[in-house]
Amino acid sequence: MSYRIIPATEDLLRAMAPHVRAADRREVESLGHSPESGLLDSFRRSLWSRVALTPAGQPLCAWGLGLISTLGGIGGPWMLSTPLIDRHRRLFLRESRRQVAEMQSLCPILRGLVDARYREAVRWLGWLGFRFATPIDINGAPFLPFELR
Repeated sequence: MSYRIIPATEDLLRAMAPHVRAADRREVESLGHSPESGLLDSFRRSLWSRVALTPAGQPLCAWGLGLISTLGGIGGPWMLSTPLIDRHRRLFLRESRRQVAEMQSLCPILRGLVDARYREAVRWLGWLGFRFATPIDINGAPFLPFELR
């Protein structure tokens, strides 16, 4: 099977948006975005962004790296996925480590927020080595700040 990781485009992200899985949708909606506006806003603020495609060309997930602080070397990783990610866990986990390493080559400190109710995402970030801070409330939803140094 030949998976492809390609640079994200606005058209590809717009096509992916209706297929974002429920937990990702809830997370971005808690931040005041639709899946489409969340993807496009993140894309437009990123140093780079990518999409993983199945051999049939269906998107598994999109991710990228925004810049929080040039002087501090702090980047803001983001990712949204589709339900197809569940059928391709091995690829996703293996590639996650590679992508995080690439992010840290540009920004040694990575920071972000994750919906504390999104247990799979919290578990995955912990597996990648991210540390969590005290939850904060955003629009009535609990979010965990996370960081990797």
